[in-house]
Amino acid sequence: MSYYKNIFSGVGSELGISGRLPPVLAVLPQDMARLLGNALEACKGCTVSPKIVKAEFTYDKGFLSIRVTNPYENAPKRTGGRLRSTKPDGDKHGYGMAIMEELAKEYGGGIFHDAKDGVFILRIILRDRDI
Repeated sequence: MSYYKNIFSGVGSELGISGRLPPVLAVLPQDMARLLGNALEACKGCTVSPKIVKAEFTYDKGFLSIRVTNPYENAPKRTGGRLRSTKPDGDKHGYGMAIMEELAKEYGGGIFHDAKDGVFILRIILRDRDI
């Protein structure tokens, strides 16, 4: 995760990470990092200051819960109940949430998101495969 802290710093953002994980976890680190990639993309085009992204990890009874909050410039758009990219050429973007939904499905979990007061909130719950 320190890798991501450096990347966020490079785009003028700050990444705060909190929580504890068990020493052995079946959820792959690259799958957890995908969430941060989406938040990073949101920060790149954001002029809101300060640009602070928070990632909170909790583990309980075989489930990993990850809550990521990040600022946004333009309110999220929805089409047919699904989030769409707010980028000008949005038809070529916006796969991040679809990937998160697939990830939650793959791990037998769920995904929840909300946006208000300039902050996008994503919570994903993943079942640890080793339980």
